[in-house]
Amino acid sequence: MLEKKLHDPQSFEALTPEEAQEFLQSFLEITQKRWLEIAPALQRDGIATEYKIENLEPVFLWVFERLKTVPREEDPEVPDWIRKTDDYKRDLFDFDDESEKLIFGLSYFFGEAFVRSFSGLRWSSGNREYLQCNQPVITKFQHDTELTPHNNIHAIFRRSIKKGEIQKHVSNMIEAWVSNVIR
Repeated sequence: MLEKKLHDPQSFEALTPEEAQEFLQSFLEITQKRWLEIAPALQRDGIATEYKIENLEPVFLWVFERLKTVPREEDPEVPDWIRKTDDYKRDLFDFDDESEKLIFGLSYFFGEAFVRSFSGLRWSSGNREYLQCNQPVITKFQHDTELTPHNNIHAIFRRSIKKGEIQKHVSNMIEAWVSNVIR
């Protein structure tokens, strides 16, 4: 249920503040569990798993190498002229269940690396006025920006599968979020 809800941002809009807080706690419990399940494999492969910014890129790359996709059917509700584009066709995939588990674990590690590296940051439910309304986010960045770890990971991995250059995408994303930290 948690995985499905994260892939439907509109489902968060109806949550009360209490329900959003409960969802955040469930998200943190489940993603931490997933992280603790995959961390030993990373360590066996010589990848550092301490919650530090400098460890993010190697962990992202390790997870990316293990992702598997499954084809997705075209959406008949999408206009035909869009369905005919190469970009639409390249996006007709989802991650398989094992890959989603890896992404869930990485979501926790990604968020925790920021929270533990920068004292002003914390986990929270997304601002109800923003796109990430009630979703699990890291808050207290400049300009009230909120980092949604799970969504950011999905976007970077999907872009990298479609266009390549995973290391560049991950590096740029991490650098952008670090530059947004209030110091």
